[in-house]
Amino acid sequence: MRDLAAVPWVVEARPTAAGPEQALDYLGRYVHKVAIGNHRLLSLAAGRVRFTWRDRAKGNVKKTAELPAEEFIKRFLYHILPPGFQKIRYYGWLASRNKSQTLAAIRAVIGAEAPPVQPEETAPERILRLTGVDVRRCPACGASALAYLCRIAPAPARGPP
Repeated sequence: MRDLAAVPWVVEARPTAAGPEQALDYLGRYVHKVAIGNHRLLSLAAGRVRFTWRDRAKGNVKKTAELPAEEFIKRFLYHILPPGFQKIRYYGWLASRNKSQTLAAIRAVIGAEAPPVQPEETAPERILRLTGVDVRRCPACGASALAYLCRIAPAPARGPP
């Protein structure tokens, strides 16, 4: 590593064919995630792996693909970083330690305003927004405004007689 650090590296950055938005969209899918989530794996049978994927060129349509297990593993291994490398999220201008300061500096340089601060959303409000289910209503009669009164402590565990 010391020998490599002494080499004067030159980064040649060329514009992407489809523009910077496409490059950010592509990289954004991989910065914080694993190569493929378990929920996308459908089956492994007869040496073939079936999984789902999204065709972004055709309106983000969910599709199913099947590959020989060897080819699937080969493609999966392309997404494993070599030893000594870290995912982008740990370093740079989006690192948690200094994200707010660096984003403010970037906005100042490009003349952009910070997005409006959203009011803090409660858990019941988030569930309602995401699922359409109002957990504050009684599931039996539909009465609104169920309220938290107190927490009933569990009975102490009894040992065997």
